[in-house]
Amino acid sequence: MKRVDGDLVVEGQKHGIEVELRHPDDGESFYTSNSDASIDELRDMSSQDIGAQVVEGDIAPEMIERRTGYDVLYADKGGTDPGIDLIAKDGDDYVITEVKFTRQGKTPGKGMLDSYRDGARQMKNNWIDDAFGDEISSSDMDEYTEVRSAIRTEDYRKEIFVVQDGPAGKSITSGLTDFDIDDVNIIRTSGVTQ
Repeated sequence: MKRVDGDLVVEGQKHGIEVELRHPDDGESFYTSNSDASIDELRDMSSQDIGAQVVEGDIAPEMIERRTGYDVLYADKGGTDPGIDLIAKDGDDYVITEVKFTRQGKTPGKGMLDSYRDGARQMKNNWIDDAFGDEISSSDMDEYTEVRSAIRTEDYRKEIFVVQDGPAGKSITSGLTDFDIDDVNIIRTSGVTQ
């Protein structure tokens, strides 16, 4: 357990997955400093809109870009399609990130990965390959050819980035091991948008 920029951060491993739990001291400031939305606007938005427009569109790319050694190569800015939300590069490694927002206290697990493409479940390797091929073009990102090759050879890491604005539950469920998830980042803001 440590303090990072005023946030309480707990890091560790659960079910073989690296997990970071972050509890901002000031949940309202977390949203307003990482996005263009005011607290009143957030409270008027549906969970789906906050997830797509604010967390996926602003917060996740901003926070991942701040990590040492990371560059965001592609971010789906506020889409609601069941596609890849974010692709980053960490040194020489590509990282495929699924972004989620919830106002519930449910423990992040495989139930959050509930969309399908051609029978493949979200964040499975064949789902990622299909989503990349269908939705991302070479004009959408630098290093397109290199990322495409990494996806085809399954030479990338998988991350789940969750903003949970509800009661705190457990960190993650063992069901995420079915998806070969490498990292889960959970930010808990305790009801700010409700």
